[in-house]
Amino acid sequence: MVKNIFKYLIVSFIALFLFSILLSKIIIENKFALKTNDLKGLEELTSKVFTFTNQGISKRIDHSKLVDGINLLPYFSFDNKLTEYSIFIYHTAMNYFKLDGYQCAGHSRYLQRLFEHYGIKSFSYNHGIENTRYTHVLVVAELNDNLYIFDPTHNYVYRDNEKYLTLKDVITLINQKKDMKKFIKIIDEQSKVYHKDLKKNFTPTSSAVYDNFNRANHLFQNDKKHLLLNGFGMYAGTVTKDYFLKKYPYLNSLFQ
Repeated sequence: MVKNIFKYLIVSFIALFLFSILLSKIIIENKFALKTNDLKGLEELTSKVFTFTNQGISKRIDHSKLVDGINLLPYFSFDNKLTEYSIFIYHTAMNYFKLDGYQCAGHSRYLQRLFEHYGIKSFSYNHGIENTRYTHVLVVAELNDNLYIFDPTHNYVYRDNEKYLTLKDVITLINQKKDMKKFIKIIDEQSKVYHKDLKKNFTPTSSAVYDNFNRANHLFQNDKKHLLLNGFGMYAGTVTKDYFLKKYPYLNSLFQ
């Protein structure tokens, strides 16, 4: 009797795992297809996440286990994979039915989860003034041995006209005291999402993004350290942050 119950639990566990994998792939392939494995494709995927995850009225979903799941069984990682897929499905349902939503870290972690699915190495980057409301999280993704910024909270990338700027380019421009507003490019200027504070739908603009970051009127001043250069958190998912810090040594300067 006990043996039969144990077998039933094992079969149910495997069935749930396979169902979670299948449903996750169906969701991604139908809702978040990566059309081209280039910067344009990553940009479009970022915009899809922006419109999908910014519709919830509340912002309470816990994003922390979205990429690597929950470890329930010591010495095993099988449960991490099972819970990772299950959590992704749950988060997708909450966003789809507009029952709940994210803060900036959640938007970034969701995008990072999709990047991992497509084999794109990335990390979420937490920066600003720690332990204050003047912080932000975005995603930095690797493509062709360069790092690029993708922001699924405000739907922008950094470009100089048609040229995508690498993270290193952006850091250089900031250190040169350039006007960063002109390099913030909204990916889809027709997209609209719900703004919790305004209580209405709105479309981000580069000026609005800049003003939001500079709302304390000091984050972009020349005598202060720029928001983007003041890092205090980095989550690289299954890649590990050491991979990025060793391959791109200039990243270390962001955490000093």
